[in-house]
Amino acid sequence: MSYDQIIAQDPNNSIALCNKGCVLEDTGRTDEAMACYFKAIEINPQDGITLNNIGKVFLVRNELDKALEYLNRSLTINPNYPKAISNKAFTLFNLKRYQEVIEFIRILPETTSENETLIITKGISLYNLKKYKECIEYMNKILILRPDLSNTIKKMKDNALSEIGH
Repeated sequence: MSYDQIIAQDPNNSIALCNKGCVLEDTGRTDEAMACYFKAIEINPQDGITLNNIGKVFLVRNELDKALEYLNRSLTINPNYPKAISNKAFTLFNLKRYQEVIEFIRILPETTSENETLIITKGISLYNLKKYKECIEYMNKILILRPDLSNTIKKMKDNALSEIGH
């Protein structure tokens, strides 16, 4: 049964609306996805997953204040939701609020595989804050996780080492 069929039978099925929104978002139809997400939130305002999805679309659209609003709402409902945490950290990073990124990332353990983005975000935030000693540790992690970023990260690491006199 398709999401459209489920929604036709039960127009108040917020889970089906959210899932349909995810499918639409994955195919680049973000306006239609947002319509599904907003309808789902109208039905269930406490759906942290849907609130995160709305925040993520606003993040991709570079509507960062709106993204932060919805991500904060999602995290109010579920403070440990990893996707909302990652999306909020990346939103703060894009807002150049690097100190807030570092403080916020402490919520999530860095050992989980989903946190590659958080490690990169924190490492570059530390670099931008000129916290070079701390930054080098993260640059080493990034080089292992993402060899495709090696040229950029090696330059940043070399600069950080130079700044601390190595």
